[in-house]
Amino acid sequence: MNKSFNIIFCLLIIVVLFVPPSSSYGQLLFGLNTGLTHNGLTGDAPEDASFKRLIGYTIGVHFEYNLTKDIIVGLGTRYYRTGTIVTYDVGEKETKDSFNISLSYISFPVIFKVLTGGKHTYFTSGLDYRQL
Repeated sequence: MNKSFNIIFCLLIIVVLFVPPSSSYGQLLFGLNTGLTHNGLTGDAPEDASFKRLIGYTIGVHFEYNLTKDIIVGLGTRYYRTGTIVTYDVGEKETKDSFNISLSYISFPVIFKVLTGGKHTYFTSGLDYRQL
């Protein structure tokens, strides 16, 4: 991983966990993320070859900290597992052959959320660093 990113990420975690709230809006929320992924490799397949995406999974944790009543910062980490099957015609006795490619990576999202519309609507923006 990039050393400067590690330092920034650690500083954000320290701020969220140890800086006391500036008002009564300070609140730390914790959540778990799970789900299915349908990512895979794509591109220009060689002649007589094709790609098929595999269904994978994701799991992670997420922390949100209320900076004010309308502004929230979120930090988290997620693990992703997905893959692709590459099928091709070898032109011999066995006409088809294939192999699987599995991908695993970790994501570190940093999200800023601004609540609007009576707290029923919000806008988000942030960074999502991924490490294979």
